[in-house]
Amino acid sequence: MKNIPIKTVYLLILLITLPLHSEIRYVSKTGSAQPPYTSWATASDSIQKAINISSFGDTIYVANGVYKEQIVMIPGLSLIGSGMDSCVIDTRELVQPSSFYAVTISDTTLLRGFKIIVSDMYPINNYWGIGIRDPRRIVNSIIEFNMLEQLQYGILLSRSDSVIIRKNIIKETREGFNLSGIISANNYFIEENYIEAISLGTYVSFGGDPKTQIKNNIMIIKKDGEGIFRWNTALITIENNIVIKSETSNDWRFGINISRANGVIKNNVIMGKFRQGIVGLDYNEIINNVVMNSRYGIENGENNTPLIKYNNMWDNLINNYQGFTPDSTNMSVDPMFVDTSGWDFRLQKHSPMIDAGDPEILDVDGTRSDIGVYGGPYGVSYPYEDLAPGKPRGAELLHVKNKTFLRWRKNTESDITGYKIYNDTIPEFPISQQTYFASEGDTLIEITDLINSGIPRAYLKVTAVDSLGNESVGGEEVLWGDPLTVKLDGIIPQAYKLYQNYPNPFNPTTTIGFTLKNRGYVKLMIYDIKGEMIKVLTNEWKERGYHEEEFNYSGQKLTSLASGIYLYKLEIIDENMIPVFTDIKKMILIK
Repeated sequence: MKNIPIKTVYLLILLITLPLHSEIRYVSKTGSAQPPYTSWATASDSIQKAINISSFGDTIYVANGVYKEQIVMIPGLSLIGSGMDSCVIDTRELVQPSSFYAVTISDTTLLRGFKIIVSDMYPINNYWGIGIRDPRRIVNSIIEFNMLEQLQYGILLSRSDSVIIRKNIIKETREGFNLSGIISANNYFIEENYIEAISLGTYVSFGGDPKTQIKNNIMIIKKDGEGIFRWNTALITIENNIVIKSETSNDWRFGINISRANGVIKNNVIMGKFRQGIVGLDYNEIINNVVMNSRYGIENGENNTPLIKYNNMWDNLINNYQGFTPDSTNMSVDPMFVDTSGWDFRLQKHSPMIDAGDPEILDVDGTRSDIGVYGGPYGVSYPYEDLAPGKPRGAELLHVKNKTFLRWRKNTESDITGYKIYNDTIPEFPISQQTYFASEGDTLIEITDLINSGIPRAYLKVTAVDSLGNESVGGEEVLWGDPLTVKLDGIIPQAYKLYQNYPNPFNPTTTIGFTLKNRGYVKLMIYDIKGEMIKVLTNEWKERGYHEEEFNYSGQKLTSLASGIYLYKLEIIDENMIPVFTDIKKMILIK
């Protein structure tokens, strides 16, 4: 016998339980309000009026318009609006400070095609109102293709069983989904929803052994919120979700946290200023995920041994892997997404994450799984584009021993082969053959001859070139001005900046450079990963310009330092004793 998907079984149950002789009713803002509402000509002018005369198995169609009423559904009812953009349930004039629900669903119900606006109180702290809730334990219901706005909870369900929540848009809310209960048979399928929340995208908490599947959702988290929080021992599957922290906060919290749960976390992308991208314990499988720009990538929360393989942690502030030592299947490389600023997490052609996932997991095209949100059986198949590299960043001028250099940060794409330098005497000049100056395989080029050529003012740009000859746009424009107006004691001081140490990784010595836009009091300090200070490199007034300090771990009783990540912090106070600049960067010691 062929296996039938679980969701299909629930839909079949829904159909089987419907009576053979059900009614179709209609609701319209221009309706006559005369029962039984069985045609558009005799449609009800109120959704609730149509519900009140309906029976198990009936279907109600609702025309475009704004319906200012609370809705309480009955068992077996299908309530279908004409579209989430134009069919509106608006309770803003009805909402109460507590225990307010815009729509209450019931057993074996279908809710589809509405915009639900709950409260004008968003976004102040005492959020009012809940979009959709269950009054008790319900079974076999579907909530789909709805938009919910301005509320405390988007969907609040407790003790319900076999509920499908899919393709909804929930925004301007404190929490997207809040699902909890004590019944052991809870099953939730949360798929392809878009959630924009201040506090929490999805909260799931059960006793017993319910099963929850959270797949292919996009969760945009603001302020002090977190993405997916799972508590207690039930089985949860979290696959192919995009979880983004769109705003920085002091708390940062978690992208995905499955404390006290048996969890499978596969092929998700977590990006932004979370405290931890993923927190897992010993019964979890964490496979094929990407975390970037968080404080920590993956953290093993209780020093247990979850299955953590084939993940890519990239550009996380303090540590990519915390509380355990990752095996060789886990990476820390530029994933080469198409456009993170536009939340396009498709992989470029030369991404190191292509066919680099768990070999026992296949993509939809039958090849080995990619790492990331579009890999695995719940991903999508798409052509890998060969895009131009990102523009080089951090270009600055450096004057050392009567020689002048242009320096920039190395591109992180895997297929970079070199760089091109362009210059002109006018700002915002075009990249062309006429402005081409030189090519360079490294990230440093001497331009002394250019500066000494008699040109009073030179503007320079750097582009990156990949293995197929694709060339990036030009990076930041750097100006070499009239030498009479520029101090030649370092990088041209256009701003306060802290530079990446070099070399990095280092052993035993590394150099840290920084720029002062104006004269200031400078403190440069070294910390370990726990935030304990190791050494103060400088603590004094310094003049405008470029400066360097050397850190040597082998000297001054520092030989006990272990290999690992260290932090260095720059603080600058101006001559008015006002703090004007602070920055922290990471460096790696390898012994």
